[in-house]
Order: sequence, then structure tokens, then C-alpha cells
Amino acid sequence: MTTFEAFVLCHLIGDYFVQNNWMALNKSKNKLPLIVHSTLYGLVFGVVFQSILVFFAVTILHCIGDASYKGATLTEWWLRLIHGRSLQSVLDPPKNMLCQHPAATSIYASFSAIVYCVVDFIIHFTLQYPLLAVLF
Repeated sequence: MTTFEAFVLCHLIGDYFVQNNWMALNKSKNKLPLIVHSTLYGLVFGVVFQSILVFFAVTILHCIGDASYKGATLTEWWLRLIHGRSLQSVLDPPKNMLCQHPAATSIYASFSAIVYCVVDFIIHFTLQYPLLAVLF
């Protein structure tokens, strides 16, 4: 398995499989869910890469990526900067959509969620992969 493949696998497990609703919904509001989530995320990387250094470094870098700065994560700040789809648009699709049919609203929300996940992956990749590439 290449370093890139291992990163993708670890990210998917750490950010989606081991993160529960409590962590996902509260990590931008409270430090404890952020620390628990980042530690579990880093633990996945530490186990896969068999490195305590990777565990600590990825935990810290992931915490930076998921922390809230003035009410928004780095992913949300980037989407605001480029006027992209935000997590808020997933929860509350805009009222000025051309079609207000429930199916169109569901498609919009689904696509927005995918965009958010892709941007989130790129943010974490940018923060964490250079370290892994150097070490492995």
C-alpha cells in the first residue's frame, strides 16, 4: 500500500467510521469532542503507519483542521472565501433555488454535502500528507 493509499484509508476510517454524532456535531463548539475525535483520528494513523510520531503529529494537525476559528472550520472558511457550498446550505438549502421541489432540494443538499466532504479531505490532505510523505 502506498503512502497516499494509506492516507486515504486512514482518513476515511478516522473521519467517518470512528467519529460519532456527538463528536461531529460538537467538535466546532467544544474542545472535548474535538480532542476526542482528533485523538481517535490520529490513533488510526499511528496504528496503520506504526509510528508514535505519526500519531501525535496527525492528532495535532487534525485538531488544527477541525477546530473552529471565529465560528467556522478551515473547510467552512475556504467555502466562504470562494462562495462555495457551505455546510449550512446542506442543512438549509437556499430559498431562491429555481425549483423548490423536494427532490431538487434533496439533490442540492446531497451535492453540497459531497462538495463539503471533498473540500474537507483536501484541507486535511494539505495539512497532513506532507509529513507522511517525508517520513514514509
